[in-house]
Order: sequence, then C-alpha cells, then structure tokens
Amino acid sequence: MRRTFDVKSLRGFAIALVIAGVGGFSANALGIPAGWFAGAMIAVSIAAVSGLKPYVPPRLIEASMVMLGIILGAGVTPEVVAGIVEWPVSLAILAVSVVICQFCVQTFLVRFGGWDRPTAYFAALPGAMMYCLVAAAETKADLRKVAINQMVRIFFLIALLPTIVTVLEAPGAPVDRILATPFELLLLLGVGVPCSLLFKKLRIPVGLMTGGLLGSALLHGSGLVLGSFPQPVLIAAFIILGTSVGVRFSGTTLRYIAENAATTVGAFVIAMGVSGFFAWLVTRIIEVPLDQLIVAFAPGGVDAMIAIALAMHMDSAFVAAHQIFRLVGVIIVAPFGAKLTLRRQAKATQPGE
Repeated sequence: MRRTFDVKSLRGFAIALVIAGVGGFSANALGIPAGWFAGAMIAVSIAAVSGLKPYVPPRLIEASMVMLGIILGAGVTPEVVAGIVEWPVSLAILAVSVVICQFCVQTFLVRFGGWDRPTAYFAALPGAMMYCLVAAAETKADLRKVAINQMVRIFFLIALLPTIVTVLEAPGAPVDRILATPFELLLLLGVGVPCSLLFKKLRIPVGLMTGGLLGSALLHGSGLVLGSFPQPVLIAAFIILGTSVGVRFSGTTLRYIAENAATTVGAFVIAMGVSGFFAWLVTRIIEVPLDQLIVAFAPGGVDAMIAIALAMHMDSAFVAAHQIFRLVGVIIVAPFGAKLTLRRQAKATQPGE
C-alpha cells in the first residue's frame, strides 16, 4: 500500500538515503562487485530488520527503473544484434532449468521444511515476487513464508552473486562511457519515458525498465544516439533500487528469519545449483562467458540481475532478454501449476486420505 509523503515518510526517506549512501559508498570503496547496488541493499536491509523504518517513494523507484532501462539500451550494438541468433538455444535451456529448479526447490521445502504444498509452490517460483505474493494471498498458503523465501533469495543473489561470478571468471573491463550531448539526452528521455509508460499501461512485466530499454536500444541501434547518461545518474539509480529491495525487510524480525534460516538458505543453494549447472551447460554449446550466463539464469529479481549485469560490465541486453523471458514464462505458466498444486493439496487433506 502506498502511503502519502508526510513527515513520517520524509524521515524514513532521509534514513534510507543516508544508510544506503553510506552502505553503497563503503562497498564500492572496498572493491565489492556491484558495490553501490549491493552495499545499499545490505545496509538498508540490516536497518529494516533492526527496527528502523526506511522508506522510498514508489515514484522514485519507478523513475530509477526507467533510467536504468534507458542506460541499458546503450549497450545494444551491432555486435550484440549479431549475437542474437544464438539466443534461442540458451533461452530454450533456460526454460528447462526453470521447470527443474521449481520442482527441486518445491520438493525440498515440502520434505525438509515441512511446508504445505501451496506455500512451497509459491515460495519456490523463481522470480516474479509480487505476482507470487498476490497469487498466494488468494489461497491458504502461508504468506509470510512465501515472502521470506522470495526476499531472502533476492537478498543472497544481490549480496553474493557478483562475488561468485568474479571468482569464477574475471570481470569484464569497464566500457568507456560516451557522454550524451544535451540533444541526445532529450531524445533519450523523449523516447524512453513514453515507451516505459506505455509498457507499464499494457501491463508488460517490468514494463518501466523494459520500455525504457527498448526505446533507448532503438535510438542507439539506429545510430541516432551515441552517448548515455553520466555515471552519477547510474550510481543514483543503483542506490535507489538497492534501497527498494532493503525496505522490503521492514517488519521482519530476526527471530522469524532465524526460524526459517536453514530452509530458506537450503532453497537458495538448490536454486543456484540448478541454474548454475544449466548456465555451465550452455557454455558447452555456445560461446558465452560463464559469469554472464550465471547472472542471466539466476532465479529472480529481474531488475536486480539486470542492474548487476550493467555494474559488472556484461552484455546487459543478453541478461535482460533471458531474465525477462524467465519472468514472462513464470507469470504465464504459474497459474496452471498453482491449480494442480491446490488440487493435490485438497486431495491429501480429504478425510480418509
């Protein structure tokens, strides 16, 4: 629920900015991969669990997603376009990995965690957290367990994934950013913002970021625009999005997290193990860096994974395409799986069963 921007909200926003800024700056100074993003999220998450009430205006989060989408579009080059012919192979393997990941995590939550099937089903869905929570609320699933499992997975992905991929493979060299001219900036905003709003109105998943990315990609791919926004704008977008993840832990106690720690950590390890295996499998078929594939196949947080790809100097268009493909697939297929799961649960609880 959105709340009005009153004095309480203003105080929460100030707390969030200070904590996120310090966390992001510290992580970046320590050389932590994707430091501005991960540092902000970790610092704000700790503050939220500790009882503070950080807050970020939803409109500001939306603006950050639009800006990141526009900045991501600058990565669409002729070389990227030429590589698209290889994407159907990795997209098909990604689809298989999502199904297997869902099955393995759900089975683990039921058998090891003792969770009922509906709760395990929605908690195991690899991504689409908002959809999972809304859909789970219409069933008898334990909404708190669904939320904590989804949030903990995103937390670990952002906190650990950059370091994991850096250990596996040397990060790409920073790309020299060409600063856009004032006219190019106006053109990017004039095309990117309307595309974002249109995609949001059409209810396209991650529409604000996807629309901005598409508009910017068309401008850069056509050669009408060569440059992008300055680095401080990118850093600000990273901090805001990292903060938006951290504030989701507001109201979550350390005791509740501890009670579900083993189960949620185990679910994360299984999800990453499955997605990591299939990412490695793709490297045996097409020439794509393993670190880039791990981020592209990572189970959840579309905006977060795209932001990590950008921060790690990866082919962000490739990562975005795979993450959005997975998200759309989950949203389309999940209702059918939910019906089957609820039917099985109902049969299992019938008298005499």
